[in-house]
Amino acid sequence: MKKMQIILFLAILGCNEHAGNNYQALSNTQDSGISNHSISVSDSLNISKENILFLDSVRRKYDLSIDQIKKHTNLDSFYYTGYYTNVFFTGDTFLLLRDGLKGAVINYNDGKSCVYKFLFVFNSSDNGSISNKILYTDCDRDESSDYKYIRYKILSDSTFQTIETYLPPVSKKKVDSSKTTVNWKLNEKGVIDSLP
Repeated sequence: MKKMQIILFLAILGCNEHAGNNYQALSNTQDSGISNHSISVSDSLNISKENILFLDSVRRKYDLSIDQIKKHTNLDSFYYTGYYTNVFFTGDTFLLLRDGLKGAVINYNDGKSCVYKFLFVFNSSDNGSISNKILYTDCDRDESSDYKYIRYKILSDSTFQTIETYLPPVSKKKVDSSKTTVNWKLNEKGVIDSLP
């Protein structure tokens, strides 16, 4: 009965947007190399009802509450407590990953000077994410100080890379910026490991 309720709810939710049971994920392709992915109702039945609603909110690029982040992700509370109490989260991209794993790219704005994108990985048995990685950073820059930012590319359903760029302070002695690329692999359990 619960599966029928989930199917009916998602079918009604998607009626105005798309015909049938397929939903098209709207990807942010700026600097990311992400291709569009789709989610179907049958794919969603592998995970809890609450995660379906959360991942659908990500796919639709809705604002996400701190309570949703606490409940569905393993994000360290550092990012939304103390100094960072005026933060904003929004959905960015839903991903179908290897072995039935699901991914959610979530935008984070600290309400002060930085924006990040986090990748969260979900499996079918847990209510929350099982791993996460910072994919993107961008903060206000003070040109008298060193500066680093991160960009990313999704390479496949189990690999991605992060590219960290270092910019030296502006001075008369110009030093070239440097880039460090790290390749990451998602194992069958949903753990993110760096590749050599």
